[in-house]
Amino acid sequence: MPQDRPRPRLLGGFDPLLHGWVDRTPVLGDNQRIVTKNGIFRPFALVDGRAVATWGMPHGRVTLEPFGRIAAPILADLDREAADVERFLTLAH
Repeated sequence: MPQDRPRPRLLGGFDPLLHGWVDRTPVLGDNQRIVTKNGIFRPFALVDGRAVATWGMPHGRVTLEPFGRIAAPILADLDREAADVERFLTLAH
């Protein structure tokens, strides 16, 4: 991944990135299911400014539900991000 781009990130369900837009297509593409019927956002993975997966934490472990194939180096970055999220939430208890 080029150095001038942000690393892939796991964004929470209420991340401000999606708030206030008339059209979220530039970020979500065809994956509009991130936005629920009642306007709540599902947690999602962001890569190069685009949503590539939703994520959750059943049993205290981050699991991804990709919208398509994710390249191995990006998946490795998301795995590191997931480890940080798990570590943070473990310390928060």
